[in-house]
Amino acid sequence: MSDVATQVVVVLVLVVVSLAATTLARRLLDTVDKAHDADLAFFRAGYAGSEAARRELAERLEDSGDRLEELRTAWDRERAAAVYAANRSEVLEQEVMELRDRAVAAGRPAGGATGQP
Repeated sequence: MSDVATQVVVVLVLVVVSLAATTLARRLLDTVDKAHDADLAFFRAGYAGSEAARRELAERLEDSGDRLEELRTAWDRERAAAVYAANRSEVLEQEVMELRDRAVAAGRPAGGATGQP
């Protein structure tokens, strides 16, 4: 082969190799880009899932707080009713004792008509 033919063959080989390298580089970049997109989509899905879970937990916590407040209010009402009932019982007991004392002082039996104490 002559020098010109050798140079033409070398140039053609270099062109083919550079085209192959360019095509391979493009495919590699496309693969990397797709992998990056998939990774980004996975991250976004995970973040969205964790955000949804966080929102649900926040709602449950808020609902639990509301329920706790309702229970505290009900407890306070029940306690106040129990204190009122105890105080009222003491007052009624004192009134009964006073009525018995009056009945004894008036000469009537303390148990009333049946005579029970």
